[in-house]
Amino acid sequence: MPARVRGNVLVNISDTVTVIGNVISVTGLGSLASVVVAPISAPSFTFTIQANDASAVESDNGARALSIAGRAYGNAGDQVSVGGQVTTISGSGASAVLTITLKSSGASVQVPANSCYGVDVVGGN
Repeated sequence: MPARVRGNVLVNISDTVTVIGNVISVTGLGSLASVVVAPISAPSFTFTIQANDASAVESDNGARALSIAGRAYGNAGDQVSVGGQVTTISGSGASAVLTITLKSSGASVQVPANSCYGVDVVGGN
């Protein structure tokens, strides 16, 4: 069954989605740092990515992670976009849980469907 993401858009397996979230914490340095992200639309939910799975506006003040384009980010509250391909859907509609395979690392994360956008908005930032 398809899931419904932000904007009531239907997504299916193999579709590309994006989660926009805020950095909660960073462990490590550079493009391989582990970054905990909370989706803006589901802030009580978190997932962990490799730093270069995200697109982010470059920040300063000791940012420790490097985005997909090599820009420094990683301060708590920094906004990131994380894109990937839907590989499984558990449930249906807006309450479904999506497993997405991330662009850079190839790792999989599970996210609520209603925290995703049905268009790939991860750019080269």
